[in-house]
Parts: sequence; structure tokens; C-alpha cells
Amino acid sequence: GVKFPGHPMKDKSPCLLAYCSPFYLTGKRRSMHAREALRLQGFPDTFQQVVSDKQMLQQCGNSMSVGVLAHLLRGVLLCLR
Repeated sequence: GVKFPGHPMKDKSPCLLAYCSPFYLTGKRRSMHAREALRLQGFPDTFQQVVSDKQMLQQCGNSMSVGVLAHLLRGVLLCLR
């Protein structure tokens, strides 16, 4: 089963952490920052954000990672040969 330690981790970010097998959840809510979403989608840190953080998160949520798309297309092209 999943175990939730009762002790706080004061110096850690409030998010889900996995160490060995138990999980640690804090009582705090943490939203993803726009820069984190851009990094997950494969954008470099030099990418210039010209819209608000809320709009950037919406755009990242509606996009597809270029690396994932390239991998899928390679698989499709291999099947067509």
C-alpha cells in the first residue's frame, strides 16, 4: 500500500515525492509554473514568453512535444515501408 509519513519536510518543495517505495504528499497546493510546462514540452530556456503565465499554461496544455511527435512519425514511416 501507499504510506504517508506524518512528519513535515520543511526544506522540500510541496509536491509528490517518491523515495524508495513510500510517497510523501504535503497539505500545500503547488501549481506548475509556465517555465516548467515549457521545459516539459521541450522548449529551451531561451524561449521568449510573450503572453501571460495563464495563457502560456493553456497553450502548453494544448500542444504536443516535438520529441514525442518526431518519435511517433518515425514509427508511422517505418510501418509504411
